[in-house]
Amino acid sequence: MTAVGHLGLPLAPEENSTFTPMLGDLKYFAWWSNFLNTHAEPQKTRLDELLKDQRFLAVEKDFKINDSEFFPGADRLGTIAWWAWRANEVGTEIADAELSKVLDNPFEQYPMVAVSWVAGITCKMTFDLGGGINLVPTSLMPENQFRRKFMSTTFDPMISHYPQCALTAEAQSPFVSRPGSTSTLIQAMERLTAYELLIGAVGDHHCFPVFNSQFRPDNVPYGPEYGYGLGHNIETLPFCPVREIKAHEVDAVRALYIDYIQMEQKPRRAISLALDRLRRAKCQRHLAQKAVDLAVALESALLFDAHGNKGTDQLSLTFRLRAAWLIGKNPEDRVRVHNIMRKIYDYRSKAIHTGDIPGDKSKVAECLETGTQEACRIISELIRRRHQVDWSKIVLGG
Repeated sequence: MTAVGHLGLPLAPEENSTFTPMLGDLKYFAWWSNFLNTHAEPQKTRLDELLKDQRFLAVEKDFKINDSEFFPGADRLGTIAWWAWRANEVGTEIADAELSKVLDNPFEQYPMVAVSWVAGITCKMTFDLGGGINLVPTSLMPENQFRRKFMSTTFDPMISHYPQCALTAEAQSPFVSRPGSTSTLIQAMERLTAYELLIGAVGDHHCFPVFNSQFRPDNVPYGPEYGYGLGHNIETLPFCPVREIKAHEVDAVRALYIDYIQMEQKPRRAISLALDRLRRAKCQRHLAQKAVDLAVALESALLFDAHGNKGTDQLSLTFRLRAAWLIGKNPEDRVRVHNIMRKIYDYRSKAIHTGDIPGDKSKVAECLETGTQEACRIISELIRRRHQVDWSKIVLGG
């Protein structure tokens, strides 16, 4: 028998609901749908009172002033949907008080959580990455339509395309935005993007965002920034095995982030491009495309100076020398790295000009796999140095 709450509505969401909200979480709208269709008192009276609340009208004026992309009336309905769920959970008195607090102070900062649902990695526990960022198994995420969707794909042949982890970031934003109002949501999403990229610099891992979403704590009605957006399209994501990230690898990612955020803007942008192409190279099955992605990643990392300016020297030679001297431990190791970089650059040229890489495919694949591992080392080393490198000294053994 389904348990019911304070409003006499079910305490569990409608799993098979066909209603798709423009904003917000399906669980709220499941109760909203029930609430809207309930004609018994006092629900109908309370619904009428909420719809006529003058504070909503004031909020909607600010929506219009702000030229919001959200239809003004929709957020009123969404907020009432939240109220219906919350009143059913804790009672109308508490729900009324929580709603009144926000409607009386709509421009104050309220807590929210930004979420990036990521594919390619899994973890068995929540990892604190610092600065309000966490890596959380989807099984431990709050109940919502995204979690239900991803948790229901256990036997899907495209399982690697569905998130088994979520990166979360604490943020603050007003219930209603208006010209001059501030929000930390954008900064939170930028931090999540950085971690998505940096995870790919550690070991064999890759990390692709599939969805971005946000939610507020249960006791705060969600505002216009509540909702979700797409990351990578699931159909276009490369098919890669899901790998579990370990505690020591999380430590490495955390350390890289500290140096990454200290980099100047131009070199950080180059490193970001390098990391993005590296994660694509890791998942690419087509050897010619893998060679191009890997070469672009290495070029983005190696061919810029500490200020983000691209060198004018002969690119192939610069490419090989910088890689060899940056990570080579001794003369023999530098020769090995130099040869790998030469082959990668050669593969890249053939792939671009002919669309194929001739020769023994198994040897090409082996070289590209080794090159991918070396690319992780190169990019990680540049991040650790915060890209403050004097290439003229490094290639002379300085």
